[in-house]
Amino acid sequence: FSFLLKMGEWDTGLFACFDDMSVCIFTAFCPLCSAASMKTAFDGSNCVMNCLCLLIPCMIVCWRGTIRTQYTIDGSFIGDCCTLFCCGSCALCQMARQVNIRKAPGASGM
Repeated sequence: FSFLLKMGEWDTGLFACFDDMSVCIFTAFCPLCSAASMKTAFDGSNCVMNCLCLLIPCMIVCWRGTIRTQYTIDGSFIGDCCTLFCCGSCALCQMARQVNIRKAPGASGM
């Protein structure tokens, strides 16, 4: 079944917040700015508009799903909802680290 796409995993764990201290500190002190900045790094969108989009309930869940889809990471909408509800800051850090890793020079996976 060559048409089936093999799903992967996140490059870092959900609770690996301290793997990138700059992301950890930024997310701890300003989670909305961290999320907007992560989205801008991911797709080049306007950071101010991303901040405004976060006023829409569940937008961050959609962004997590978009990252999973782009990087072929296994998961579901319900899983994303639960992860962000229970461990929001950790999930934001994980998303930012994932984007940083995949956007790094010489990184594969896009």
